Amino acid sequence: MAARCFRLRLGAAQLIQQAGLKYFMTIKIGWSQYNRLPYDTFLWQGIDGTQILTHFITVPDQGAFASTYNAMADAREALGTWKNFQQKELHKDLLMAYGFGDGGGGPTREMLENIEVMKDFPALPQVRQSSTTAFFESIAPQTTSRMMPIWNGELYLEYHRARILRRRATNASTARVNSFCTILSSSLRSHPFTPITNTRRGNSTKPGTRFALTSSTTSFPARALVPSMKSRNSNMQN
Repeated sequence: MAARCFRLRLGAAQLIQQAGLKYFMTIKIGWSQYNRLPYDTFLWQGIDGTQILTHFITVPDQGAFASTYNAMADAREALGTWKNFQQKELHKDLLMAYGFGDGGGGPTREMLENIEVMKDFPALPQVRQSSTTAFFESIAPQTTSRMMPIWNGELYLEYHRARILRRRATNASTARVNSFCTILSSSLRSHPFTPITNTRRGNSTKPGTRFALTSSTTSFPARALVPSMKSRNSNMQN
């Protein structure tokens, strides 16, 4: 299971197990701006004592303090993944998610060639194609080790926070627009209609679809405080 949420409450470990899953991987919580979690591999313990084997990817993001799930599969990232890993005494296998994920595209020929070269390249970690399941199965035997830490608490990201809480009106209107976008998206799927051509702009996009595309995005709450978007937000809710 992989997550893009910014805060994972203590009860989530129990829900993961009840869903039939055994492992949990994320990079998001590793982006904390001030207090980094002291472990990259650990057993996350829930309220009822449920323990889920958890791993944070440590691939360095170029030009940022955080890790990335869009690795270019080059030598800098391979070495940086090992350097960033905080528990080298626990296990030697690490995970790298490579390819263009945001926006699609996947891996490139160059990335695949890099991985082939780094199989046995001097002074670099050995890199090979594998799967997330195979990775977790390789480190699962370490769960019985005394060196395997247990994290008993929520996983909180010290980042992406306090975006829309400064102004009550903005917060409320954003919630209403997001709710409307959800209803609109469902309606567009259920009741398709004929596109209306905008002759002035030469744009044949469906008006309803155009509204949904500009409003219902993951970054909409963060953009709500930008003056132009704040004005647009107020107009939309009306």
